[in-house]
Amino acid sequence: MKRSLRQTWNLIWQKSVSDLQSESARALLGLLWWIIEPVLYMAVFYLVFKIGFRMGGPDFVAFLLAGLVCWKWFQGTVSAACTALIANQGLMAQVYLPKWSFVAMVVLTNAFKFSLLLLLFLLYLLAEGYRPTGNWLYLVPLLGSLLILICGCAANSAFVTCFVPEAKLIIDNGLMLLFFVSGIFFDISARDTAIGDALLLNPLAGWFASFRHVVLEGGRPELHTIVTVSVTGAILLLIGVGLLRRFDHQIAKVSL
Repeated sequence: MKRSLRQTWNLIWQKSVSDLQSESARALLGLLWWIIEPVLYMAVFYLVFKIGFRMGGPDFVAFLLAGLVCWKWFQGTVSAACTALIANQGLMAQVYLPKWSFVAMVVLTNAFKFSLLLLLFLLYLLAEGYRPTGNWLYLVPLLGSLLILICGCAANSAFVTCFVPEAKLIIDNGLMLLFFVSGIFFDISARDTAIGDALLLNPLAGWFASFRHVVLEGGRPELHTIVTVSVTGAILLLIGVGLLRRFDHQIAKVSL
């Protein structure tokens, strides 16, 4: 039986909360793990790069974490979406839900995890002497554009890997390549002009540069970056959701 959109979103919310509770219950420290895990994640890079190697100057750790925090959100969500349909085949057999809703559950769950990591990162910046400015409000449209791109990539990843499970390996390796060409570890603007221009063809590279400009320098993001990432994400989202809806019944059979 098909459900209304409101009922579908209620189920998405309930399933996302259930997944978070289940994941925290499996950890020895329970809900505290949601705080401890991101703290440990950031502490590792702080110890290695600021206390251990002492490389990249006094602002390098903040520069690095600004990239890693958001990359973890993007990579973690897209990678998890690859198994979103297959992992929920039991639920598919019990109740009808549009297949895009399983991707939405993954996106919602990972968005919650990211919000904790982002909060801790901003607290770290305050502790390091960075001061918030009015331009931090630009984080709303900036993060919103990345969310749209994440949703688009996640929807397509879920669809492809449902029919070709081996595609997850290709997607994971593609994400690894994207990681190294998106300026996570280096400032693209400091590269050779030709190389920098080529790297900036990747919309994520410009996005990370804009994010750092806002949180570390108190500047304004490039409008064309927000538009480019949003439009790219919207196109991918329309394609992904369209495919999930078009092959809704075939997906149910393949997943079982």
